[in-house]
Amino acid sequence: MHRPETRHRGGLPVVPRPAPGELLGAWLLRSAEVYGHSLPTLLNRLGIWKDPPGRSRHWYSMNATNLKFDELSCAVRLSVSELSAMAPATCAPYWPRELGVCYRCLVGAATLDRPCTWQRCWMHPLATVCETHNTWLDPIATATMRRFRSAVDFRGLCTRLKATVGPHPELPPGLEDALWLQRLSVGRGDAQPPWREIPVKTFVGIVEAMAGLVRHGEADSAAAEAFIDRDLLDEKTVTLQHASDPPTSVTLPAGLRRRQRLLGMIGRTLRAPGHDPRVAASLIRPLAAWRAADWPIQVLEWVCPQAADFRRRDAELRRELGMTPRYFSASAALWAALVPPADASSAPTEHNSRSQLFRSG
Repeated sequence: MHRPETRHRGGLPVVPRPAPGELLGAWLLRSAEVYGHSLPTLLNRLGIWKDPPGRSRHWYSMNATNLKFDELSCAVRLSVSELSAMAPATCAPYWPRELGVCYRCLVGAATLDRPCTWQRCWMHPLATVCETHNTWLDPIATATMRRFRSAVDFRGLCTRLKATVGPHPELPPGLEDALWLQRLSVGRGDAQPPWREIPVKTFVGIVEAMAGLVRHGEADSAAAEAFIDRDLLDEKTVTLQHASDPPTSVTLPAGLRRRQRLLGMIGRTLRAPGHDPRVAASLIRPLAAWRAADWPIQVLEWVCPQAADFRRRDAELRRELGMTPRYFSASAALWAALVPPADASSAPTEHNSRSQLFRSG
């Protein structure tokens, strides 16, 4: 039988100081440990659940959608903005099968007698690199995280990991490129793209579009061997939303190592699009065909100037001729000049728009 909640209007007399970058749910686990309670018991007694009593919520998903931040702020003497900064984004319908964790951070905290806790940034599906150690994050199953019931489990994980942390023999390449992409995807203010700054949602849409190129294998098979990897097809689509920001959907591999390899390739292509002529050639046709997406033209000019030129000239034809047979004929000729003759059969017609390849989600 559910025990009626008891509100502690005076607030908790003692709470631990949040560690830099700490995840809200991890900090709440440490706070509950101070009073010898489980996390659900502490939250019930504070009366800050938004959900009906007894509905389970995992510690790593604690945010303003399931907690009353005003009441929590009074209880722990932290502002609502401070609590929001610790909370993860909402991830629907569920988190990826694997997320990332830096074992060196966990073990180092235990060794230096600092709080052994969870970082908020580890909960983002596009986070693949530890910025502190400049190493790839290590995979941890969300099923394992669900079994954590108290801060003791963090320390137990540290103990088990002390003898296992070390270089991985099969780590994917592209760490610096994935780190660059990670900083832009999670909205780091000190990260600057080579083009004019764009919103995080727009950039994540670009990542989704590039992942779609890999996913569907639409580029020339011979030219795209360095880019397309059929081993990346175990995928999940998640929708991310933090506070009042607009939701963003992205489809990525469910496993962390595959996600790291994919994001490293995408980061490299966006940072230095001419690094591999085969990859550059494989991008022209699909990016030129991407009419309906909202990829900013300055980004397209950086990644693929030929595709940007096609889109600009095609838009001029459409404004001049309208959606008429003359426009479709002129557009087909423009397309034929862009791609090899063998591919000219894929020229657009009234019933065959080339805008279906990429979607910005």
